[in-house]
Amino acid sequence: MNQVTRSRYAFQSRLLTMVNELSLRGRWTELKLGLKYYNKVLTKFYINSYWKFLFQLASKDFPKYIECIPQFIDCLHSMNLNNKKEVIYSVVYLLFSKNYFSQGFDLLKMYHLTYDSSLMTKEKDVNTLTKILNSDLDFIKWKFEISKESFEEENQLAQQLAEKCVFQIQLIVDTFVLADNQIIQLIDIYTYYKKINELHHVLIEYATKNSDYLNAQKYLFEFELNYLNKVSTELFLKIIKLNPSDGFILKYHRYFQNLIMSIDCIFEILDYYQWKYTKECWSCLSKLIKESDKIDAIKECILENWNLRKHYWIPYHFKIFTDMYKNINKYRFSVAIMLMGHTFVKTASQNCGFNLVNFGKELEVFSWLI
Repeated sequence: MNQVTRSRYAFQSRLLTMVNELSLRGRWTELKLGLKYYNKVLTKFYINSYWKFLFQLASKDFPKYIECIPQFIDCLHSMNLNNKKEVIYSVVYLLFSKNYFSQGFDLLKMYHLTYDSSLMTKEKDVNTLTKILNSDLDFIKWKFEISKESFEEENQLAQQLAEKCVFQIQLIVDTFVLADNQIIQLIDIYTYYKKINELHHVLIEYATKNSDYLNAQKYLFEFELNYLNKVSTELFLKIIKLNPSDGFILKYHRYFQNLIMSIDCIFEILDYYQWKYTKECWSCLSKLIKESDKIDAIKECILENWNLRKHYWIPYHFKIFTDMYKNINKYRFSVAIMLMGHTFVKTASQNCGFNLVNFGKELEVFSWLI
């Protein structure tokens, strides 16, 4: 990666982090301004990553992001997308699948997909939408049929519906850039009938086609972990790169049994507001540092992460210990002692109300770190 590409990537990454942080905090006014600015400075080089990020943002917790739909559509409308029609259909189906039909049709009208001068193109567009809705309906029917199956007999109608669904869904997945809903449906069908190899092939193709889309990488990682007993370092690092604050990282970092990777991940996660008052993060970091076993490489990792952050972590994380967050205060206090030692103890221990006798291990770790 050359210097220009690296600096562009870093700039894009910072902007995506800002947008993600604002959305997680529900700061809708600032988020819309951020999206507007981001859209102005975006180059063709990043358009693909950007619209996929927006799609993921909208699909992650749809009711929460409903206020952003006009801005979402506005940003899409002003983008110079080469595959605009495929992108629009992906978004339209997302809206349809969440029962926002009027917004979906508004989006179609905005892009003139339903009013194309060519009758053949109109017909093709209608057929595409019909396939999408029919595949969803067939999947619902299949779910109903398998609920009636017993161990003694297989439901032939369910099998027929499953075959039909797989055929229709595969066409949609091959046609559209993003098709999360269909991928989830395929996962349900293939795992139900134990067609693991077929599903693995589909997920590899989807992740390869969307290498800059977080969900595609997560589907493949979880599948390989749960059904092939495989833990892919390459996929995990790609997920970290795409979104270092994703809860997925907190959930799976331990599977690698790599203290340095885990420490890097948790320090990074605690930079983000949504994890600031999460007991799991602080207890995890406290435990990881205690497990360092005086290994020099791990010491370097801890100090590198701390030195990078200490000027803003001290006021951000370690200045106030209120009763409101007493369930995490013990772990924050533990981490603070190991990183700052007696300097922190003198200024904070009285306000925190903790007995230092219970933190002997932390003081021992601090002595080793300095």
